[in-house]
Amino acid sequence: MPPTLDTTAARTIKLGVLTLGAALLAGGWETLAQQVPGSPLYIGVLPGPIGALRELSLMLGVLTLAAGALLPRAYEGASPRRARVASILIAAGVALAIAAQTYGASNGMHGVQASDLRADARAVFFVRHGGLVLFALAWLDLGVRVLRRPSAT
Repeated sequence: MPPTLDTTAARTIKLGVLTLGAALLAGGWETLAQQVPGSPLYIGVLPGPIGALRELSLMLGVLTLAAGALLPRAYEGASPRRARVASILIAAGVALAIAAQTYGASNGMHGVQASDLRADARAVFFVRHGGLVLFALAWLDLGVRVLRRPSAT
């Protein structure tokens, strides 16, 4: 049996909570990365890319929670399949962007350089931004559907 609109929205909200959990973990990792070299907590990685991971996870988590809350209103009366496609695009976008940013953070890369001397920097850039494009496409459809619906009075 295919998932209902409410099930799809609940799964999207759960993804948002998990993504906020990733932001929390990245914040702890960033705190360790900011320690001075003489500290027993020093781990020897650059804190900037880890901070970028924390910010990305926080932003995607909040937007995913909002998407889950808006899904029932946006796709009410439409095919549940269309809502599922939007939810899958959001999940795939979050997964790709955070995976690429995590790899970049662990290797000292921000993931914003399309051309770099490091061979893996280009892959990090394209995977991260490919995920963000998927996320944006889902939000575009969701946003248009919400804006076209008559306001509830």
